[in-house]
Amino acid sequence: MGRNPRVIVIGQELEGRAEIQKTLALAGFAVLGEAGYGIEAVSLAKASEPDVVVISIEEPLIRALQTVEAIADLLPQSPIVSYSSIRDPNSMRKAMLAGVKDYLTVPLKEDEIINSIHTVMAQEERRRARLAAIQPAKARNARHSRGARKRIAAHSHTASWRRIASR
Repeated sequence: MGRNPRVIVIGQELEGRAEIQKTLALAGFAVLGEAGYGIEAVSLAKASEPDVVVISIEEPLIRALQTVEAIADLLPQSPIVSYSSIRDPNSMRKAMLAGVKDYLTVPLKEDEIINSIHTVMAQEERRRARLAAIQPAKARNARHSRGARKRIAAHSHTASWRRIASR
């Protein structure tokens, strides 16, 4: 990717968001903004359309997960990386099912979050390449299917007239 990856930071605690923003900016990421959970986060995501969303997942877990789901639905092309003090496997699983691509635990190491962002971006690029390769094949199949449907329809129409004429 030729430009600096565009990132937004979402979290419940202002201090935590500021620390992550600083870390990412110093690492060369274009930090487009930060927000708390809920409508504030969704509005920021919609307005900025980031390459990656970085979100803190803390209690209340439901608010964080609802925010993840809303952003994942709004921007399916923008991977979500989470960081949390919650180490419970069930909570991690819920986050992944909500739309998180990578789940990091605090304390975060600078290289850990940077590597995570680059990894999820690479995964997203591979996913897009696979979809692009599938689209021409689907179009070809759709054309063939359309032709086959026409032949079947023509055949059944002719067969119907033959039955009527033979009566």
